Formats: sequence, C-alpha cells, structure tokens
Amino acid sequence: MSYKEKYIKYKKKYLDLKFNIYGGDLCINQEEEKDDCKEEKYLLKVFKEKVKNLDVGKILEIDNKYYFTKYDSDVQHLLTWENAKKYNYDNIDHGKRFLTEYQKFRELFVNCLIKKSMKKIQCTDLDCPWDAFGSTNITSDYDITIHGPYSSNIVQKFNDEFYYFWKETSATIFDTNLYGTSFFSPSIPDNYDLFKDNGGKLNEYIRLSNKENILAQRIWAFVKIIKFFDKFDDNSVDKQNFMQHIHKPSMDKFREHYNEAKTKFSDLTLPITIRESNEKYGKILEDIRAKKNKFEQSTTDEEKKFFGEKLLEAQSYANFFGQETYFTQGAFFHVVGIIQGKIDTLEKIITVGEYMDSLLENFGDFIKVFHEFSHDDIGYEMYNEFLIESSKYISRIFDAMDKILLQLCIENDLDQNLHNNMESIRKNVRGSGNLEQSEIDTLLNEIYESLNFNKNSVKPRLELYDKIVDHIFNDFITKYYDTILNS
Repeated sequence: MSYKEKYIKYKKKYLDLKFNIYGGDLCINQEEEKDDCKEEKYLLKVFKEKVKNLDVGKILEIDNKYYFTKYDSDVQHLLTWENAKKYNYDNIDHGKRFLTEYQKFRELFVNCLIKKSMKKIQCTDLDCPWDAFGSTNITSDYDITIHGPYSSNIVQKFNDEFYYFWKETSATIFDTNLYGTSFFSPSIPDNYDLFKDNGGKLNEYIRLSNKENILAQRIWAFVKIIKFFDKFDDNSVDKQNFMQHIHKPSMDKFREHYNEAKTKFSDLTLPITIRESNEKYGKILEDIRAKKNKFEQSTTDEEKKFFGEKLLEAQSYANFFGQETYFTQGAFFHVVGIIQGKIDTLEKIITVGEYMDSLLENFGDFIKVFHEFSHDDIGYEMYNEFLIESSKYISRIFDAMDKILLQLCIENDLDQNLHNNMESIRKNVRGSGNLEQSEIDTLLNEIYESLNFNKNSVKPRLELYDKIVDHIFNDFITKYYDTILNS
C-alpha cells in the first residue's frame, strides 16, 4: 500500500471515529425527512425537555425566535450563549446545569447541521474533513474548521441554514463560527512543511523563512489592535496610555510597524453586520482555494516562495472578516495549536516572532473586551467580571512573553506571581467554574496585590487596563521588541 493510500485510510478512520464521539450518530437520516428543519427541531425539543425536567428554566418560542427563563423568574432572555453564561455566573447551581445542557445541545446541533450541509453538496467526510479545536471548558466557544476544496461551499451553506432556523448567526446564538481556512491542516505532503500532532497525524503549514513573510504577518498582528482601537476616540484616556508607550524613543521599530498597519487597516472595509462578514468571508475562501492550488502545483523554489507568500496573505485577509479568529499564523500556532490543541511538536516549530504576533493579537482581543465593558466603569463587582472575562487573553499574552524569553535564553524577571494568578483565573474561574466564592475572592485579592491595585478606585476597569498595559510594555515590549525582530 502506497504512502498516500495509507494516509487516506488513516484520515477516514480518524474522521469516522471523531464523528461518532461528537454525537453525529444522533442525527436523523435526511432521506427519511421531508422537512429540512425537522432534524434541528427534534434536537431543540429534546433540549427543551431536559431543561424542564432539570427544573432550571423554560425554553420559549416567540415570533420565530427562542428565549429562556430562569428557574425562579418569568423574565425572558434571548437564547444566546452570552446570556446562558451570565445565568451560569449568577447562579452556580441552576445556571451551571442550564449551561451544561445548552453546551451539549450546541455541539449536537452544530455537528448535525455541518453533516447536513455536507450532504447537500454531496461531500463526504474524506473530501471535507473538519476539526473542532479549542477549549472544552463549559463557558468556551465552539468553533469548527472545515478543510478541503469544498470548505467555502460548506461554510456558506451552514451559515444560510443556521440563519434560516434561528433568525440570527451562529456566533450570536452559540458563540460558534465555521472557518474554511487554517494556518495548518491535515494534508498529503505537497510543497508544505509538515509536523505530526500528538496522534501522529501529519499537518501542513508554511514556514515563515524570510523577512518579507515575517513582517507581513507582524503587520496583520498590529491590524488586530487597530481594529479594536478604532472604536475608541483618539483623545480617550484608554488610547492615550497606549500611544504614550509607543512614542518612546526605544519604540521606533514598533511604532513604524504600527503605522504601517494603520495604513493597511484604512484600506480594509469592515461589513456592518456579522452576517455580511460571513458572506464576505465565504467569498474570500474561494480565492484561497485558487491560491492554494497554485502553491501546491509549484515546481521551483521561486514559485513556492511567491505563491506561499500569497497564500499566507490571503489566509490573514480572510480571517480579518472571520468572527473571533486570529489573523496570523503565530497566534494560531500558539493558541489553537499549543494551548488548546496540546500539540507538543508545534513548540519546536514556532518562532519568537510568531509568539510576538500572538502577544499582539491577544492584546488586541484584550482591548476588545475592555471596550465591551466601557459602559460599566463603576463598582468592584464589575471590575471582577471584566477581569474574569479578559483573563484568557491576558494569560495568553503572559504565556507568549514567557515563551519568548525562554527561546531567547534570557533570564525571566517578569512577575510570575501575576502571570500564574491570571492563568488560575482563566482556568479555575472563567473555565471550570469549580471554585467557591471565597476561593475566587482570595485569588482576586492576590492579583490586586500583584498590580498594587486600589479596590476602592472610582474607575477600576480603567485602572486594571492601565496596569496590564504598563506591565506588557514597560517590562517586556520596550526591552525586547527589537531583539525579537532581529532574532
């Protein structure tokens, strides 16, 4: 049996196993159903009954939209992942049980709709493999990457079918997004660099081996920051803190790259709604497939370099219009591959420059959360909520900082107590939700001390933001950005 035959056989076995684990076998056979949505309605019916039997609330349909009430209230909340998470935070017993059932329902619904979308375009698991990377924590999102030549068709079909049923996007209802491109994916070796994941499965990627590629990706990392800073007034205190840092004399290169990204961002037009972004994203995927084909068919080193750069740029451009995704290969490797996917071999591949791309992108996402809380800047409890919601991005920033110093063989003099405490917030409070309130309070107090934070501050959200930004820039970027650039 040839290598290619063995690999295809392995892929099929892997995908069949994965689909059964995900609960795909609970989907109703489409050929037996006349109503295209009966499958979805059946899953929703089961979810309604479970919520009712657990006595954690009720699911209601009003004007073709779905709402829920809590176990002790008749107030109606739109059935969305964010609202379900708030219920979980508000009530560690009933809320957590509601969110747990919603999580199971979400996974089954999404998986079934993916299979249905594949079937409508007559695509098999072998031709259209898909992966669900990410955290499995109860509050986490559930994102899927579709691989293969028909990924754009499946993404578009899924988004259309989902909107028809819910009258909202999957990002709103489930915090779920379908992606049709990835910086690494299962593949037959064909002009790509390769690595094996923990299960021995081969994955393709494009190595950033020249300064042009590295700089192009760095600019996209800065675009993430600018995308969310664009929501702020130029004279806002929030933005001024950041600008003060980048205008230091030692930040010439950082400032130069930031300004290049501002020019790039000004040429990009963001759609108004999530649905419009999804449509734009789907169209770009078709262009990526064409560039991917050219790269895979390249025969000379010059062609590989040229089309490899084009493909990476196209993937970053597509992700700019995706929902809650990373624009750079470095952030994708670091977060999706190493932190979430636990792919140890990627730690041997990822460069210090790619870790820096991840640091910058996660800083951009931290800014996004900061902006979401901008209307609630008073009160100790709101500070706690902002800290918990932003903890995953802060933790990823700190992890990138630690990994960079390790690769550069530079002694790590960063505040490890602060780093460890933020990771504990992400893992034990935002993630599992298993800590008692007294344990959460103790953990938060340790972070207050690490930041020399005034709990009686009039604007705790702004003070936290300032201290995190100061730590990232004063203790790390100002010292090491040029060194990373030249490494």
